[in-house]
Amino acid sequence: MNTLNEQNNLIKTLKDLGLNGMAEAATNQFNNEFSYSALNFCQRLQELLEREDSYRKKMKYQRIIRQGKLKYQLTFNDIHFGDADGLKKDDQKYLISNHWALVSPVNIYIQGKTGVGKTAMACTLLNNLALEGYTVRFWRMCDLQNEVERLSNDPGKLKSFTTKLAKYDVLAIDDLGLNSEVMPAKIVSFIFNVIDARSPRKSTVITSQMKPDGLLRVFGSGAQAEAIVDRLLRPCKIISLKGESKRTTI
Repeated sequence: MNTLNEQNNLIKTLKDLGLNGMAEAATNQFNNEFSYSALNFCQRLQELLEREDSYRKKMKYQRIIRQGKLKYQLTFNDIHFGDADGLKKDDQKYLISNHWALVSPVNIYIQGKTGVGKTAMACTLLNNLALEGYTVRFWRMCDLQNEVERLSNDPGKLKSFTTKLAKYDVLAIDDLGLNSEVMPAKIVSFIFNVIDARSPRKSTVITSQMKPDGLLRVFGSGAQAEAIVDRLLRPCKIISLKGESKRTTI
């Protein structure tokens, strides 16, 4: 029988090695020795390994969510979108599958008037991917524009920021074109560099009150503007949400 000293030393060693999940499971086994005594060594070790795997997945998910800055941490069970909201069953199955991001990358353009759940839908898509261990990042367009303005006087930092956004498995830009004004040239150039670096290997999620054919009103009429729209919409899955405001239910 293991002595308390031996048990404590083993738990400490596991923690020192960063095997916190195994340490938790081993502590549980020691605290319930009578029940676990019926299991052989391999069975007990298997439980430790499974707990470690589960622990690492949980910690990875929490890290992705923390770094992803999602406005809402939702699942499809939380948002309850259906045909009446503009989301057909086949489209919902397609989005839930993550096929659009992981197998054959396409962009997702979520359009609709204020309050119909565009931001909630975008966050749900990102959270669904985070649960599988993929990196995501959520940015409100106004915050992203402010960040670019802040970094605009330091080309090195701006380039690093561009590279960072290009690396996320899925990037979401929320409320694009909210004020319907043409973006400053440096913002358009930044958006182009990000989208160009991501296309066609990584998906980008856009939410907007504008229909896709109105994007040039905010990006302008130059070559970069046309290139942004072309990369965002080809290939792209367009989701047009409708109905009454859901702000009180989401």
